[in-house]
Amino acid sequence: MKTKQLLLIALLAVVALLAAGLVAVRSLDTEEADSASDEIDLAPFAPADIEAFGYTFGGETLEFASKETPAEDESSSETETTWYLTDDPDYELDQSAISTMLVALGNLTAQRQFENTGEDYGFDEPVLTAWVTAGGETYAWTLGAENSVTGSMYLQVQGQEDTVYLVSVSALSSLESTKIELAAPAPTPEPTEEPASEPEAAAPEEDAETTSSPASDAAPEADTSSSASESAASETAGEESGSSAA
Repeated sequence: MKTKQLLLIALLAVVALLAAGLVAVRSLDTEEADSASDEIDLAPFAPADIEAFGYTFGGETLEFASKETPAEDESSSETETTWYLTDDPDYELDQSAISTMLVALGNLTAQRQFENTGEDYGFDEPVLTAWVTAGGETYAWTLGAENSVTGSMYLQVQGQEDTVYLVSVSALSSLESTKIELAAPAPTPEPTEEPASEPEAAAPEEDAETTSSPASDAAPEADTSSSASESAASETAGEESGSSAA
């Protein structure tokens, strides 16, 4: 009897532990969902709504505006948006880098916020200041120092100086670029094909048997002349010998 009671108590304890674990898991999932939804939106506009923007980083201030240009496809009547520097319109920018900046600005969110207690958050010597014009409104942010504990960055919204926000260290990292770093990449030259060289014609071989040199042709003539001289000398000698005998 006692054994059955002990077994029943053990089973109830196991059921209680399983129920407590299930409650803890559900609570954790709820906290994670709340944490994801607790992100604070700091950009009440979409990236496509940005009309102009600018920032100051490393002592350099850059301001950008957009214009509509004909599409690269000449057969199309559509246009595409091209961004340029307001103080140097002819400077060719890396448009993909600008697009990354627009996405970052239009999706800027904070992890948490708290009251500004007057501590040193790095706003007096900010890492970056940025501003955007969208829908006829201007928005600006100041990125201060890094929180050594969380690894996040302190951020202040213009007009909300009593509040400090914590944002991801990579939230505005795409804006930490100089003018030189934003230059459009140089186009890759197309390879040129060199015309194939024609093989040189082989020199005709001389027929050694049918071709004779002047020296070899002259040799028989020299032999003939020599024989004629020898014959004439013999005849002269014969005549002299006959005269002597007479």
